[in-house]
Amino acid sequence: MGGHPPYVEGICSSHRLRRRLTVPVWSAYAGLLALLAGVAPLGLALLRLGERVFPRISALHPLERLLVAGFASGTLFFILASLPVPVFYPALVAGALAVGLAVMAFLWVRERGRSLRAGIDWVFTWAGAGVVLGFLALLGIEVLGTGTLSFPNTYDGSFQTLFAQVILQQHGITGTLLPYANVGVEYPQGAAVWLTLPSMLLGWSLVSSPLLLPALFLALSLPAAYSWGRRWGGATSAGGTRVGVLFAGFFALIASWPRLFVGGSYDFALALPLLFLAFGWLRPFVEPGVPNWPNTVAFGLLLGAITSLSVAAGEMLALAAVGFWVVYSAQRRARLVRAISRFAVLVTIGVLFVIRSLAGVVLWYSYPQHVLQPVGSPPFASPSGLTTATVATFIGELDPFVPLKPKLSPFPVLSVLIAILLAIGLVVCVVRYLTSHPTLARGLPKAVAGPAIVLSSVAFVWAAFLVLASAPALGATVFDYLASLYEASFLLFICYQVLALLPLLVLVESVANARATTRAHVPPPEQPRHVPKARWSVTGSGPSGSSRAIALAIVVLAIPFGIGAGVTVAEVPGYLHDHVLALANVTTGDAEALEWAGSHLPVCARVFAAPGSAAMFLPLYSTAALVFPMAPISVNLSYNEAVDNLTEGVYSPAIHAALLELGITVVFVTAQNSVTYPPLQPGPLESSPDFTLLYSSGDAKLFEFVPGVAAAGCPV
Repeated sequence: MGGHPPYVEGICSSHRLRRRLTVPVWSAYAGLLALLAGVAPLGLALLRLGERVFPRISALHPLERLLVAGFASGTLFFILASLPVPVFYPALVAGALAVGLAVMAFLWVRERGRSLRAGIDWVFTWAGAGVVLGFLALLGIEVLGTGTLSFPNTYDGSFQTLFAQVILQQHGITGTLLPYANVGVEYPQGAAVWLTLPSMLLGWSLVSSPLLLPALFLALSLPAAYSWGRRWGGATSAGGTRVGVLFAGFFALIASWPRLFVGGSYDFALALPLLFLAFGWLRPFVEPGVPNWPNTVAFGLLLGAITSLSVAAGEMLALAAVGFWVVYSAQRRARLVRAISRFAVLVTIGVLFVIRSLAGVVLWYSYPQHVLQPVGSPPFASPSGLTTATVATFIGELDPFVPLKPKLSPFPVLSVLIAILLAIGLVVCVVRYLTSHPTLARGLPKAVAGPAIVLSSVAFVWAAFLVLASAPALGATVFDYLASLYEASFLLFICYQVLALLPLLVLVESVANARATTRAHVPPPEQPRHVPKARWSVTGSGPSGSSRAIALAIVVLAIPFGIGAGVTVAEVPGYLHDHVLALANVTTGDAEALEWAGSHLPVCARVFAAPGSAAMFLPLYSTAALVFPMAPISVNLSYNEAVDNLTEGVYSPAIHAALLELGITVVFVTAQNSVTYPPLQPGPLESSPDFTLLYSSGDAKLFEFVPGVAAAGCPV
């Protein structure tokens, strides 16, 4: 019989799936906040330790410190899981968190709560209260949208839960996915380590973690956006606070990404808040000309932490650092060699975080070893699903001005609004740098406009390069394995969003400047002592021109934010739910078939299933081998031909031979679980003597492949 791995038995197999795997919405909301509160003290203790080596840590704002602390804890757990000895046990995780809490409690008592009070005092400012309440509200919307579902995306969710399953079973990161699949690990496991934490600390099933944990990180993008804007606007000034609040409000109510990024690429979603923070730190890092060694090492650690979560985010940060150095470094020519050496060290430190995954890429790139007994000529098949460059690709991945473009926003009204703001923002930037218009000079600081232009330019060039690198004439290049055009394009559109908020920044700064001018030049009114003050006055000179301008600017500002708030409240939760469901429509029959497979399939079974089907979650139920999981993308010609034909309802002698080459003993048919991937068609299997029906529930069916069982000697 199929064995049940640790942390899964009793959750996926002992009770009805839908009753056990769905975490109640209120419990998910409270659990995510508890997880954030639980990991923060350990990270804060690590930052206190780091201050001895990296003095700039002490200059972090309390909000930045709290956000970085969470990622510091996750990075520590990733490092522990990456050790060549199995130490990643629940007791170690809980013990580390307890030690971190004890250390911070001691430090808070010793300093009489000084740093703790600084954070609390900020929370009770108008900006702090707005950011905290906005984060809590956005988290509620995210959880409400996805928390009622049972399964994550059948693509990313299936392989991320498999990664997490292997980590929990092996108590660390390994190089292969054995015994569940005969494939290697080619991707950094930082996100998978994070996905194990709710299972270990909150008792959630592994299937629930990809659904719910990204909600926490997507909500954290709001305070991270505040910190990003505050840095660009002047970290210690009132202007910095205004820019920070504008960034937070725009990303919470108007911009689509990251808050709507729930369909997949969970690793990418987890990295975005830390990437936002890093964008705010880029200019201070490069402006001295040549970063000193402590700053270089610190930024290298930051790069490594981000890359361990998402390669695309790490690549973007490294390229952005180079772009900012070229534009803003005061001594880039005189000290070029020294700067190159610093950047080389920075990148090397970042790469060390993911060296084990890179080793997997090197070993599997030229001729993947998981190609079993390949058939056909040539025996190597290019991975399916890779983008090929066409004019449509350029438009889809780079051009934001396609009418009603979903990548600007899936909501038409917001797509149009962002496109209009982006067009105005580009014009405003051109006018700002080509003229000396006084209003723009005061309303659009170059400290904000310049970095926005540089960051967007870097993102555009990188995405365009990846489009060209995926041209059919080039075949499968290394960039198809080490870079993601899909995620690079989303990063580009996030940068477009920053450009789109610049016109709103002009209005905000114009209002602030007008109010400051009014306060500076208008004396306080004198009240005559002998005339009683009237409750209402119908006389006077009326509003001044400045007051009218301020009122008009406020009204104009209220329009986009009002539209965004209305869409957010009325439509976003439903969109989140429907979008995930379209990619994870696992039926009751599929769930029951998974439960049956977990109880009846022998360990020696080799199961063939369609990509993107509910069968990709089989490793959570049985140690029977899955041929093949969703990552890495299969390049096995036998498998790809069998999938192409069986999804079209064709079973031929060639497919018979392909299944034998793959050593298949069981074929798992499901309903269509994703709009992206077609299911296997059961008709040819039901009519062929090569197959025997083992189990059926709704559209889900398991067939024994009789010739394969005879060849392998593995009956069900």
